[in-house]
Formats: sequence, C-alpha cells, structure tokens
Amino acid sequence: MQLDDLTNNWFFGSDIDGSAVITKDSCILVNIEKQYINGKGGLVKINPRIKGKKVFEWYFHTENTSFSGWEGGVIGSSSINYHNNVFPDKNLAVVAGVDSLLYLIDTDQLDTLKGWVDGPNKTYVYPTPTLLDSYRINRSISTPLLIGNKIVACGYQGVFLFKITPQFKLQLLSHMRIGEIESTPFVWNGRIYIGSRNVYLYCLGRTNSKP
Repeated sequence: MQLDDLTNNWFFGSDIDGSAVITKDSCILVNIEKQYINGKGGLVKINPRIKGKKVFEWYFHTENTSFSGWEGGVIGSSSINYHNNVFPDKNLAVVAGVDSLLYLIDTDQLDTLKGWVDGPNKTYVYPTPTLLDSYRINRSISTPLLIGNKIVACGYQGVFLFKITPQFKLQLLSHMRIGEIESTPFVWNGRIYIGSRNVYLYCLGRTNSKP
C-alpha cells in the first residue's frame, strides 16, 4: 500500500484531534470537536463499506460548552473493549467529553427510544447508540482507558478509577486530585502512569504491587 492510494475520505468540517479506533465489525470510531460545525461534536461510527449519508451507522453527540477555547465535542480518542473477554457479548466504548461527562456506550445497540439525532452539520439525521451510563468527571480532553471491567479516566480534576458493574453502570472506585491532566494514562503491571500539567509524572497503584 502506498500513501497516495486514497480510497475514501469523509468531510466533517471540524477538527479531529484524537485517533480513529477500529471496531470488531471493521467500522471506525471517530471523535469530532464542536469547532467550525453547526451541530454538536461527539463520536461517530463509520462503515467504510457504505457510500453516501448512510456511511454513518450512528452519531453520538455531547453537549456544547465553552472551555479554554473549546466549544464542546470530544478531543481525546475513544477506547473499546473488543480485545478483552470480560464482557464477551457486549461491545463497549468509553469516551470523555469536553462537557465534563464520561460516557459508556454500547456500540452495537441503537437507542430506539431516543430516535434519530442531528449530525455534526445538521445536514442529516442519524441513529444514536445506547448510552449505558455517564459520570461527571469535569472537563477532559484525555483518552480514557478501558481495561477489562475497569476504566481509568483523567481530566482537569485529576484521575478517576471506575469499575463497570454487571449491569453496565459506572462505579467510582477511586479519585485522586493530582493537578490538571490533559495527557492519556498508561497502565502496566497494575500501575497507572500519568503526566500532569503540574510538571510531575505520577505512578499510581498499590504499594505492595510489583513494578
């Protein structure tokens, strides 16, 4: 494959700051910032095998807000559980919005009660996925990590550790204020490594856990 082998592209009209994520069914999860678009930013699932407006399998929007030059949407990437076996029959995505909420989404099940929502530019309407739960963690541009049934989410109020319950609810296990965090955490051998805007790199975990 050559870099000039352009097979497809999609115009959103706004910044895409995070990384695209490939799902188990060969679709793409893309985050969208609110800036420059008429509608709301959020997360979209693209099916590259489909042409036209139906290329969006669904669109999940976050609420508009004003914070540090951002107007809403999602700045970081989403995380998925497709490569762990804790919930083998449930395909999940977790994403943190600038609107202060952490969202747990079922990427396969559409929300039939909510119906269809406006797309990024309000040109078309699309189905929206089922929101399983959300939790207010304050402003965030970081990418949350989904590891097994645990979520590590960071933002301007520090780092949060959640457990996903069997009912697919977010249970807060721990919260530590270690400055304003914009970076994405890294987990290795039961410990969390995270850089903060207060000029420190932190290693978090149980004192008796092995490095």
